[in-house]
Amino acid sequence: MYNAAAFIAEAVASLQAQTTPVAEIVIVDDGSTDGGVAAIPADPRIRLVRKPHTGIADTVNRGVRAASGEYLAFLDADDRWVPDKLARQLAAFAGPERPDLVFACGRIFHSPELLRAGAVDGAVVAGVGKSSLLIPRETFLRVGYLPVGEGLHDFMGWYARVVDAGLRSLVLPDVLFERRIHGANDGILRRAAQRGNYFATLKQVLDRRRAGGATGPAA
Repeated sequence: MYNAAAFIAEAVASLQAQTTPVAEIVIVDDGSTDGGVAAIPADPRIRLVRKPHTGIADTVNRGVRAASGEYLAFLDADDRWVPDKLARQLAAFAGPERPDLVFACGRIFHSPELLRAGAVDGAVVAGVGKSSLLIPRETFLRVGYLPVGEGLHDFMGWYARVVDAGLRSLVLPDVLFERRIHGANDGILRRAAQRGNYFATLKQVLDRRRAGGATGPAA
């Protein structure tokens, strides 16, 4: 979470509502300045990690290091899971595809001010992303932590290593998470920078592949 005081309680509530109970909830506060920590609901499963503001990739990596569960799943503090997200994804690991990691589709919803401006809820988004991922901890560590660096996309470089390692990804057609669009989204405030991060990360991946570089885990 980073300055998510308006959203964090709703995000946690979506974890608490899972039909397959969540074993632990690790909340990493990325140097928030809005008092959002005080808005976190009380729950004995919550472990709060606080750190200076260093960005998404380092925040996710801190959460992984603090977690102890057999499986890892991720949620941005302004988004939500649907109640049977974990149940459906766990069932997929036992299915005939035998995936190494499981994604699902998501649905867009907007904050009230954007709806008043004419935005429309309900668009379904592609499932390959952090908020839709369920992965065994052992598999995540085999791939390695998210790449941390200025000008890099936090998830794209990590998923390229998944592909290079030949791991089997399954994307369920089910809508299992909901992505909130609001005025403070990075995709709105930093659209040009994000586009540049995509291209810089893609170049790094292609350069590594052309050079025959290692595809193993990053530290």
